[in-house]
Amino acid sequence: MPIHIDQFPDDGVLQPGIYTASVLDMYQGQTRTGLEKITIVFSLIDEGFLGQKVYADYTLTSKAVSYLRKALFALGFTQEDVRNPQGISVDDMRGRQCRLVIENTFGSQGTFSKVRQVLRAKLDPDQEAISLDF
Repeated sequence: MPIHIDQFPDDGVLQPGIYTASVLDMYQGQTRTGLEKITIVFSLIDEGFLGQKVYADYTLTSKAVSYLRKALFALGFTQEDVRNPQGISVDDMRGRQCRLVIENTFGSQGTFSKVRQVLRAKLDPDQEAISLDF
């Protein structure tokens, strides 16, 4: 008998798209290869997805840190905040709202949702909405 696992979708995997979220937590850790990273934990606040968690990992390398910087700006931090020698604390992060571009990644352990980009919480009233084809 053939097995068709595609008939049983993983409930933890989101459809690719843009979701509204708030920051729940942030912590420092290491990648599998031993590089330092920052993980930001987001909680979705859209109807039907309320409380679902998604994670954004930012490797702390000279080439990749710009992605973390862009995420912090999207969360409302200023250039001065980012350059502050005392850093940005978890308490500074918690509760900040944003929009997340979610995509699915396929790996050896299955499919999982990945934060592709962090966007500002609201569009500027003069800015037109953009359409993203996934």
